[in-house]
Amino acid sequence: MESHLYDKAEIEFKKAIDLDPNNLDAYYNYGILLSRISRWFEAREQFKKVFDTDPSFKHVKELYSYSILKTHSLKPEKPITDEWIWARRIYFEIERPKDIEELVLMEQHKKEWKIIYDQFFCEMCGRCCRRTKWAINLDTRLLWEDIERWRAENREDILRHVLVFEGLGGDFLDLENKKFFSKCPFLKKEGKKYVCSIHETKPIVCKVTPFYFHNEERCENCKAPISKEDLYCKNCGIFLKVDPHMLLLGCPGLKKALKKLGLYKPFRKFNVFEALHLWRHKRP
Repeated sequence: MESHLYDKAEIEFKKAIDLDPNNLDAYYNYGILLSRISRWFEAREQFKKVFDTDPSFKHVKELYSYSILKTHSLKPEKPITDEWIWARRIYFEIERPKDIEELVLMEQHKKEWKIIYDQFFCEMCGRCCRRTKWAINLDTRLLWEDIERWRAENREDILRHVLVFEGLGGDFLDLENKKFFSKCPFLKKEGKKYVCSIHETKPIVCKVTPFYFHNEERCENCKAPISKEDLYCKNCGIFLKVDPHMLLLGCPGLKKALKKLGLYKPFRKFNVFEALHLWRHKRP
């Protein structure tokens, strides 16, 4: 598997399971292999076998919950289940410490971000509220701070659309039908412009747009090593605190602000050879 010989690795994992049906390592690693080649439904089955036997086994709780979320994302038109809600709670438990860290980073980087905010003018194109990954379902992680604020403001008009995980955060959901919204319920179109109807108290994730907290160890643009403290990639020079999704979607206000400051660098386009490599390892 580590040599990327996935077909051969799969044969060996199956042999190991046949030799010892109680070998949790074999199921666990086979699940990792299946997830690497995007066979999420099968990966989920392997992780479930391990989790049902020993929930504390290595990182199976995180991997099993993640595989549940991934399989649902492949069929987002289906209603969410209690299993999905359990998996999403695990996700929030993992992400909550990062949220707290990012709120601290937000305060630290206000000075650096101000150089862009002073030049940034929202053109109300709606791109940041209609991201490509939301084309089928709206997936916005709400912070616990958002929910606390809405409760203090008695914003039941917002909270009735929120699946709350106490002390952790929440999701915008069509709770009546137990489905994701196809678009943000608070985004309204006025002529050719898009308007946020809760702009005065919108979620923090929306407030920081077009900025971005990176947790990656490599630049998403050129793949060079980076640290969380870096504002710029030392290799390609791209401004790391700018949301790469906004660059890819061509946010006009962000482009103009960066160009005025001499910070604009086009984000690299998806490599067709990378897509081919991923496709070759997928299974029906």
